[in-house]
Amino acid sequence: MRTPFYVGVMGLAVGVTFARSFTLATVLPQVEFGVYATLAAAGFFVSNLLSFGLVERTYKLYPRLWADSQRDVARVQCDGTVRVLFLRFLVCLPISAACALIANANVLAGLSVVSVAFGISMIGAYTSLHRATTDVYTLSFTTLARSVLSIILALFGALAFGLYGAILGEVAAAIVGALISRTCVIKLIRRLPTTAFSNVSVVTQELGGSGRWVFFGFLAAAAPMYLDRTFVTTSFGGSVAGTYAFLSLFVVAANTAVGILAQKIGPELIQMERRGASANRLLRYALRWIMLFWFAWLVGIICAAILLIEGGGVFGALNEKYGLNFPLFYAIAALGLVQISVLLDFILLSQDRERSLFVAAVTYLTATALVCGVVYYFGASLLEFLCMLAIAKLIHCVMQVSPVLLSSSFLSKSSNKRRYES
Repeated sequence: MRTPFYVGVMGLAVGVTFARSFTLATVLPQVEFGVYATLAAAGFFVSNLLSFGLVERTYKLYPRLWADSQRDVARVQCDGTVRVLFLRFLVCLPISAACALIANANVLAGLSVVSVAFGISMIGAYTSLHRATTDVYTLSFTTLARSVLSIILALFGALAFGLYGAILGEVAAAIVGALISRTCVIKLIRRLPTTAFSNVSVVTQELGGSGRWVFFGFLAAAAPMYLDRTFVTTSFGGSVAGTYAFLSLFVVAANTAVGILAQKIGPELIQMERRGASANRLLRYALRWIMLFWFAWLVGIICAAILLIEGGGVFGALNEKYGLNFPLFYAIAALGLVQISVLLDFILLSQDRERSLFVAAVTYLTATALVCGVVYYFGASLLEFLCMLAIAKLIHCVMQVSPVLLSSSFLSKSSNKRRYES
């Protein structure tokens, strides 16, 4: 009952999240929506810089603390992480405003990027703590509540103040959602036995590491995903950038769906390994969820393509506005299929293969840079660019799973001889 409930509620949350982006694409003018998507994506990327390893190390730290009944330690450590993130946010605000003035850009744009970064970092920290509980009921409820808040506040902000109002609404929804997660975790801690430790820093360093390899790996992997809109705007122009931003909504939806699945199975993979599960078992468990995602994604993208290209009314208007066609959706379908990297990252984290995670991410960044170089110097259509991005992401996935596959038979025979790289 737990899994169907989780999948159902999380599927609804993904639908609400996509509806928010779809609604904003309809409400905002094409160029403004392209700017909104660019600023939001830049904020997601800057959130990695704001974190600088603080949030990244919690991905395996909190599940291990929870499995070892050190639940209150996890809560204290998470609150401390958010306090540091807030101080960094306050420092970055005037810096971003000054940079915008020097670049003769809109100051609100710089402030929006930093604000989105803080909201994403805060929700990242508390979501990491919440998913470590493996309590699917409160986790799914919180995710759905945050999605509903986001569509309400972002739409209200867009109608009242335009694209910057939409960004402000999303930041507010992220902060409120993070506080809801914190409240749910505290209630769970009060109901469960916990072991307290006087030196939180020693325990967290021992179980979670510094998180720097993960930070640099996530930063390298995030760069192509969140800075691509800026490249498209520069290389293809504002009109094509609007089309690309609209098509990217589907990729973001795929990425969100995988992220939601990772909230459930990521901590489970780490806790399974801590109880002695072999790499083969971890791979088989993850593959079941990956197949489920692939099936749902293909069904969803086929339905969306038919509605937008063959449908009338608002769908026909969007088709005319953004110049859509079936080949573009074929490329988007392929790009969505390879958005499983976050699930593969958790397998690497469970095996303490942070350096392998980093190498895979840098390889992906290099492949994407080559794609951008080819497009910039030799030219390419938007369709060709999307296809090359899908190939680059496929390379990322292959690099992630290769070290685990190569050593899985060995690890299945002896779970005690682990290879620690952190």
